[in-house]
Amino acid sequence: MSTKQKRKYGDIRKGAETTEGTNLSVFDSFFPPEEKTLAQTTPGTTSTPGTTGASPVAPVRDFMKVANSITRQAAPAGFFRGKSKLIYDYLYSRTRGAITPTRTVQVSWREIMHAAHIGSDKTLREHLAHLRTVGLINWENESGSRAGSMYTVYVPEELTMTPSTGGTGGTGGNASQNQHPVRAVETAPGTGGVIAANNSRSVEPKTSFKTNTIDDEVFAKFNQILRDAHREVTGRNPTTSDVERYADVARTLADELKMASVKTNITSPPAFLAEHLKRRLSKPDREGKAKPTVEAPALAPKLPQARLSPKETVEQVAIIAELLQGGYSPEQAEAQFAASFNEDDWKAIKAAALIEKEG
Repeated sequence: MSTKQKRKYGDIRKGAETTEGTNLSVFDSFFPPEEKTLAQTTPGTTSTPGTTGASPVAPVRDFMKVANSITRQAAPAGFFRGKSKLIYDYLYSRTRGAITPTRTVQVSWREIMHAAHIGSDKTLREHLAHLRTVGLINWENESGSRAGSMYTVYVPEELTMTPSTGGTGGTGGNASQNQHPVRAVETAPGTGGVIAANNSRSVEPKTSFKTNTIDDEVFAKFNQILRDAHREVTGRNPTTSDVERYADVARTLADELKMASVKTNITSPPAFLAEHLKRRLSKPDREGKAKPTVEAPALAPKLPQARLSPKETVEQVAIIAELLQGGYSPEQAEAQFAASFNEDDWKAIKAAALIEKEG
């Protein structure tokens, strides 16, 4: 009687029959030795299809472009204070860091307060004013519609650029350390705290920086004069440490302009402020020139103001005429300015200004 194990049809198909004393299938004899070794490898050691090992270091989703100058220059220089960084980050994510980048966005206070976790209108106003003072943002229609004001967002590099040297918008790289004296920048958001969900590469706008904003063109000469004066008295250029100090200068000028214009409508704030400051600053000098070298007695009569030159008279006539055209009444002009001039000079200025207004 044969002791050989019977083969089943199913076993033959599967190659399951083994030779005596071994774990080899009858089909293994057809393969070379190296393939037998591979066949005996423990199943499951191969990597699962689709796995790539370690996760990527850089984010591939939910990220956006952020200007390095924000964290390298603006933040260390102290441009941000309190929650102003959160406000800037939110506005940046809606504009410069958006999938389709833009410089402006219309947004309401409620949206900003929610994004920056601010619960007080007063706190929001203070931080927005601070960001505008340093030059990182600006806005129009502050008391606008229910949709909110139109905010413009700047990055630090743009604060060091002038209309004559402006390149393509949004140009990155290392910006100069010399910020604009008055309109210095606290700009773009840091790597953290930015609220955004962008998964597409941003394409930088190709418009010239000259066309980005008229604001910079208006104040370019103003900033240059202040920068030159700073260099003349100190022997060095302004640095980021001067930002807040020049912000105080700007606030002082703004407060002076507001107080001086309370009772009138002004068509040209720069002309009005310049004349107002000239009168206030020159008044002590004029009085000093009029005083004799020997101290006058306490009851000595007041000497008349120094007379103006013909050129100065023409300049004053133009300024007073502009104020009258802007809404000043002759009585208001006289009450505010007459004391600063010699009596005869003022009569001539007033008469000429009235004629020029009517003409």
